[in-house]
Amino acid sequence: MDQLHANAEQKSMAVTKLEEQLKATSKELESLKSHNTQKSAQSNMEVTHLKNKVNDLAGELEQKSHQLAQVHDQLHYTRAKTDEDLIQFTSKISDLEHNLNLLNNKMNEKDNLVSNLKNKLVYKDNEINDLKDKFNSMQSQGNHMNKD
Repeated sequence: MDQLHANAEQKSMAVTKLEEQLKATSKELESLKSHNTQKSAQSNMEVTHLKNKVNDLAGELEQKSHQLAQVHDQLHYTRAKTDEDLIQFTSKISDLEHNLNLLNNKMNEKDNLVSNLKNKLVYKDNEINDLKDKFNSMQSQGNHMNKD
């Protein structure tokens, strides 16, 4: 009976040891559950924070996209306006070149008129000199006749 009592006490001690191990495992499990719950809550907060950040960035991206579209439109308008201004400027330059050519033609005509007048003046000077020479020659012949 002592043997039976010893076996029972051994088994009772083994059960007690198992109960202690079960309590320790239960505490560890509770600790792990609590830790897991904290980590899950922290992860959920981080996920929420990241979702908010993604939404903020999406809003910024939409705003920047809108600003880019406005800049693109402004650039398109400015380029069209610049092209129009360039066409008008080129047209004005062409008009000025045409007017300059007309002015040059008039100047050439006036230069030709002046040159023609100078030529006529030289011709008239030559005629006058010829007449003077004839007059002098006639005077000199008349003087010779009077002496005779």
